[in-house]
Amino acid sequence: MAWYTYIYFIFNFPLSSSYFKPRKWEKKSSIYTYLGVPHFKKLLVLTGWEKITRKENPIKKDSKTLKSLVYYCRSSELGHSVIAAIVLVNTIAVSMSVADAKWLLLTNILLNIYHVMLQRFNRQRYERLRKFLE
Repeated sequence: MAWYTYIYFIFNFPLSSSYFKPRKWEKKSSIYTYLGVPHFKKLLVLTGWEKITRKENPIKKDSKTLKSLVYYCRSSELGHSVIAAIVLVNTIAVSMSVADAKWLLLTNILLNIYHVMLQRFNRQRYERLRKFLE
């Protein structure tokens, strides 16, 4: 993730692609609830990760802060998506069998895929709140 952060700050991507727009099936967030994303979020709070990220990006009830949180979610989602794709390609290329790849796939799901889903889950909530405040 460090190399992504370095590249991100050099190029400062606009992150305005249609990829970041919520899909119809995501809008009610029931798919994320079914997949356990809220439980994953609680796990991050219990491990202290939430405190670390909130120091950098505190949540305030104003439109400007929510807009920056949406942008931060997009950035984090892009980073985890790129890393997940790289890990998946390398897993397929290097592993000799599915048994060899299980731990890499599980780690990729926990460290990247769930983070992507969490960012998409949170971003929708931030957007709704921002629209409500405006």
